[in-house]
Amino acid sequence: MNPVLFNTPAPIFLPLFVMGAMLWALARQRPGDLLHPGKLIVGLYFFMSLASLFFSADLAPSFSMNVTWARMFGYTALLCITLIPIFIIDRPDGRRVVGHKLVPSLFLWSSPLILFSFIYLMPFAISVIYIQGFAATRYNLNSLHKSVLPETFFTTMAVATSSYYIIFALLLFVALVRKMGMIRIIIAAVGVGLVFVHAAVFGARDGVVWAVPALLLGLWVVSPGLRPRTRHRVAVAIILLISLGIVYMSLATKDRFADSTGGYASGTVGYFGSQPYVFSETVDKLTLFYGPANRFPLVAQFYGGQEVRRVEVFQWSFGTFLTDFYSVAGWPSVILLSFAFTIMTTGGLLWCKHRSALAYTLAVAMYSQFMIQGVFYYRLGNLPGNLYHISIIILISMIAIFFPDRSPVRKSARWPGVPGSQLCPDKHTKTIGG
Repeated sequence: MNPVLFNTPAPIFLPLFVMGAMLWALARQRPGDLLHPGKLIVGLYFFMSLASLFFSADLAPSFSMNVTWARMFGYTALLCITLIPIFIIDRPDGRRVVGHKLVPSLFLWSSPLILFSFIYLMPFAISVIYIQGFAATRYNLNSLHKSVLPETFFTTMAVATSSYYIIFALLLFVALVRKMGMIRIIIAAVGVGLVFVHAAVFGARDGVVWAVPALLLGLWVVSPGLRPRTRHRVAVAIILLISLGIVYMSLATKDRFADSTGGYASGTVGYFGSQPYVFSETVDKLTLFYGPANRFPLVAQFYGGQEVRRVEVFQWSFGTFLTDFYSVAGWPSVILLSFAFTIMTTGGLLWCKHRSALAYTLAVAMYSQFMIQGVFYYRLGNLPGNLYHISIIILISMIAIFFPDRSPVRKSARWPGVPGSQLCPDKHTKTIGG
């Protein structure tokens, strides 16, 4: 038996078993829906839990590795609570999403923002990749608290725009189905690519981890409306993207971790498997809590909160969004924020589900984005990310209130171009190119 696996603390197996059981329950509930967002989300958490079995003290020499049943029970229970909304997610009526009257407006406001963000961020990304390097960038960010990006309004706008990549992925597939022209397809594809550019600017490697689920979510919504040949091309493109992403992550891992204590293991197993250990370490060692200043700077601005300087290894290691919730004020904050997040998300999904297919799709996308990025940490816990949260909630609410649909969810809907399809009369169908 692998000596690392043999010495794994017993409580670490708890998240693995629970995530495995939840994945099995989803498979039983939706046997034919391979791209269901819930399966992607729980699958990532299951993979993370599996990788944690191979995490060892050699990869985190400063950690106490004091993992207890109580901490893992709290960690696993709160994670399960925040995953509750996945069981109420159904495929939206993609015809109403694709044919919605606001789609041209979404392209109109997003296109200039995408081009601006790409042009603004790309020189900094090139600097990190070819001049400074990933390792130097992460050292400056973690130890010297310096970023290659200047602190300006334009930086905030460019970074905030990159957070919309999951919406741009949806627009990409809408453009494909509606045959809106190569220019719009390319601009939407660049919008998805912003997540790679943004990650590179901060010396991170996780762009592929975010972009692929975003594309799969868009494919899940509109796949019944794609011709078989188009679906085949999309599948090939996603496989190519994954392959390029693996190469990109490998090169970045070599640059960042080749000379570190754990070497490549630190940049791979440590990347995917450290989360429950970081949570336990945070509970064990954190005594000076951040308050809302560190992850909710938009809130902190109202009372003059100061940014927290994180100097300990466990403070900036991957630990899921639960670690960041705990860092606000301890167990009371992680419990309160987890329950508040679940209640608000569930209520929002149910409300949108009976109001508007487009609003419901965006709500599912927002929840999926939070949970997928939250596998590692609360990535939207900066000022641009906070602004993104507020703006997308406003957008979803306005669509649900002012542009309601008669039937936002159709579990058995089929579109033209799919064998055996029977399209029900719909006022939007004339705008959809099979």
